[in-house]
Amino acid sequence: MLEAVLSTPLILAEPPPSVLIVGFGENSLNFSIRIFVSELANRLLVAHDLYMRLEKALREHKIEIPFPQRDIHIRSVTPEFGGIDKKTVQANEPEFDETLCSIAPTKP
Repeated sequence: MLEAVLSTPLILAEPPPSVLIVGFGENSLNFSIRIFVSELANRLLVAHDLYMRLEKALREHKIEIPFPQRDIHIRSVTPEFGGIDKKTVQANEPEFDETLCSIAPTKP
């Protein structure tokens, strides 16, 4: 990470940049990166460049960023949403449970 920081143009050498681990998240290690730029107008450009360099370095070292995954279970659907198409659900869910699907009446 520090290599990516040090290789980013417009980041000042003094005061020196730092990369510190600040904690453990549910699915992550949390770091704080501190850098200085000479002009506030450079801040967004430098931050973008640094993020891109960090992402590239992680990818090159085969380090994946974990994203939380959630399962959503639909118990019922109100008529204004038009119900659930059982064929679509069955095609995408091999263990389709018909008791979890409520089909809204068709409109005339």
